[in-house]
Amino acid sequence: MRQALIEVGLKVSVAGLHRFFVRHGMTDKEDWPCHRAGPPRHPEAAQELVR
Repeated sequence: MRQALIEVGLKVSVAGLHRFFVRHGMTDKEDWPCHRAGPPRHPEAAQELVR
């Protein structure tokens, strides 16, 4: 991230980036719905796709 910002002409420190992400509640955790385990929401829709 820091390197990408430097390439567009912005000077940033690692600590500054860290404070920004903490302040805005952003993390690098993979917490996307596609990564979660659990039952399908619409099992009847999946059955119709199987031939």
